[in-house]
Amino acid sequence: MEAIEPELRAKTKVFHLRGNIDYRQLGFIHKIMMGMMKWMIQRKPESERGADDIVFLKTYDGQIDFVNKDSIEPLVACVQAIVI
Repeated sequence: MEAIEPELRAKTKVFHLRGNIDYRQLGFIHKIMMGMMKWMIQRKPESERGADDIVFLKTYDGQIDFVNKDSIEPLVACVQAIVI
């Protein structure tokens, strides 16, 4: 968001919708990218690792689903407020 001008940022709503990942289905480039991410997190002192870092390392090379269908409600409400 820092790359967005402050005027535009003030008018912008951001919605975070998490998904899922299955490392077996990743392509070569994405596997390399995720491996680099793992390497970077492992280099951090444990005291500096956040909750997302810990979950990333625990689930690396597996399958994880963070989908929460209720998390779309704020987005739907925002769209309805614009349309209605």
